[in-house]
Parts: sequence; C-alpha cells; structure tokens
Amino acid sequence: MHTIRNMFKQLHWANERILEHLLTQADNKQAMRLFAHILHSEKTWFTRLSGRDSSHIPLWPDADLSDCSRLVDENNANFSAYLSY
Repeated sequence: MHTIRNMFKQLHWANERILEHLLTQADNKQAMRLFAHILHSEKTWFTRLSGRDSSHIPLWPDADLSDCSRLVDENNANFSAYLSY
C-alpha cells in the first residue's frame, strides 16, 4: 500500500506542476482540454472505486483553469482519504 500511496503523491505533484505551467499558457486551449480530460478521468476512477455511478462525469469537459485547480485539489483529497485506511 505504501507504493500506491507514493504513486498518488507523485500524481498530485505532477498535476500541480501542470497546473502551474498552464497558468502561464492560458491561451493554450489544446493543453487545457487534455489536462481537464485527465483530471475528469481521475475523478471517474475515484467514483468507480467508491462504488458509485460515473456515467454523469463528462470525459471531455469544457473546463477552465479554475475548474482544473478545483479538480486537482478535489481528486487529491478524495484519493488521499480513500488510501488512508
């Protein structure tokens, strides 16, 4: 379990680095769209791990930097809580 926790810490670290870079590249719509897709995919997997239906989560959302920032924090909190048992 230690290895899995470390992998999710690295995932959060990487997501934060990507978000920081996108803050300097706000006009890069393609990168923003791909990052939002990745974050929504993470949210989808957490939802499924929790035994809930994920069909309502769009995999290719229209998201901006504030949405991505919120999801980085939300996904990290969810996975941290899930892996803390």
